[in-house]
Amino acid sequence: MYDSPTICLLLAILLEVCLQSAPSISRWIARVYCGSCYVADQIPILASSLKVLSVVDDFAKYAKITRQLQQLKEQSSAHDRRVWKCSLWVLVPLYVILVLVSIRYAVLMRTMVAFRLPVNLVSPIGAVLAFPAGGEEGTVSMWWWLAASRHILRTGVSAIRGG
Repeated sequence: MYDSPTICLLLAILLEVCLQSAPSISRWIARVYCGSCYVADQIPILASSLKVLSVVDDFAKYAKITRQLQQLKEQSSAHDRRVWKCSLWVLVPLYVILVLVSIRYAVLMRTMVAFRLPVNLVSPIGAVLAFPAGGEEGTVSMWWWLAASRHILRTGVSAIRGG
């Protein structure tokens, strides 16, 4: 149904998408696990009410709102630290799994030939392109094919993101 270069290219695309979205996935899981921070919604409300008050005229009210605002900021930063720690507990194993899968497929595909090109087209670097597979000159090993595909994918993703 599918030939091995197509399968490897699809796996490379899948791994690249997972690597690009791993931080977002880990932050989302951490926010679900640690819960949302209602405190973050209260900070702008208190800050806007603080701007309306005069320090001289309403000192007691101003001081009370200032203390509340400081407490909310401390709670928000503590919540952000918990979310950060939770996201690390998700992100690190995810990266380890992705690296192990990448190594596994690189080892499995090291002897496979992706495709053959005319010898005169690749004559100066034909032996390099056939290197891990050990094929004759004019073949491109899966190793080089995956490396080129991942580079093209990363370039495309960074171009789409605008960076």
